[in-house]
Amino acid sequence: MPVLVDRSEAGLVHRDLQARLQVRVHNALLDLVRARRLVRESLDDEYLYLSADPDRARTQRESRRQTGPTGAVAPGPAPPALVVEVLIEVIHAAAIRGDPRAITDRLAARGVPARLEQVAQVFRDFRLAEK
Repeated sequence: MPVLVDRSEAGLVHRDLQARLQVRVHNALLDLVRARRLVRESLDDEYLYLSADPDRARTQRESRRQTGPTGAVAPGPAPPALVVEVLIEVIHAAAIRGDPRAITDRLAARGVPARLEQVAQVFRDFRLAEK
């Protein structure tokens, strides 16, 4: 994880790391902060993880200020495991299948990290709103 954080332009928040890695990252992040391999700062209602290198962290912090609190990670394609989870949820929730936000909320309730943009992309890719 330190490599992902170091390479990020504006640091990463917990949900970004969890979405990218598709595993629970809370304990590992805390261990890395305690080992001084990452720096953690409070940002709104979550923590921002920055490089342990002070110069790099300063650059990331400045970039975060310019992009805003939610501008850390451009949404990429949904990981295959998330695509499967979205499709399963659409099958289980046939009445709301045309609503990516409802599916995102259902996934979150099950502990599956998913961004609305990713779920919406799966809907577009599989033309779910049309079916």
